[in-house]
Amino acid sequence: MGDRTGLLAVLALLVTLLAGLGPALGLSPAIAAFLVAVGLGSFFIDQFFLQGRLSMLLIGLMQERRPGWRQRVARHEAGHLLVAHRLGLPVEGYTLGAWESFRRGQGGGGGVALGSPPARLDIEGIEFYCATWLAGALAERMYYSEAVGAVEDQQKVGLLLAAAQRTGAVAARTLRNRAERRAAAILDAERQTHNALAERMLAGQSLERCLQLLNSTKDAASSDSAIQA
Repeated sequence: MGDRTGLLAVLALLVTLLAGLGPALGLSPAIAAFLVAVGLGSFFIDQFFLQGRLSMLLIGLMQERRPGWRQRVARHEAGHLLVAHRLGLPVEGYTLGAWESFRRGQGGGGGVALGSPPARLDIEGIEFYCATWLAGALAERMYYSEAVGAVEDQQKVGLLLAAAQRTGAVAARTLRNRAERRAAAILDAERQTHNALAERMLAGQSLERCLQLLNSTKDAASSDSAIQA
């Protein structure tokens, strides 16, 4: 979960200030040009050689200073984790926090790592993965007016839909709508479980503890269904 827009705006502002106001601040044109070059060089090195991880770390650290930001991230990532588990997709881990994500070679302020999908995904499999990546933003919208930081999720969904489109079996828009409805149905039906999962993730509990919660609530839901039947 992350967004580079804020960092790009800050970088553009700093370049403008150094180029335009450097002399007024007592900086020689050579020093101002050197600082601009260093800033731009660092940015491009990060983008091309580090896949943007350093910039995402800086963004994440800035965002974490905002009140309630970590709670938002926890709810977003809990949406991914809950839907992935309910759809039977393998989950290998999660991170919550920019520094933890950076240390594990991931970007953004948090993330859920899924196991490698099969070499060939059928339409149902593509729908399940799309539902999982759409679930983060859907989970946010249950509590906030809008979802933020879902750019990477949307990119993943776009790649999956492009693969489905090539098969000609179903239209991309139809498949996306089906995946979104599937994810929303799980989140709506298990709001209490989602809240409990987000709290565990926020407390830094292990993936095993998070999966224990999901397994226990799944068993309880199955028992309730059997009694009602």
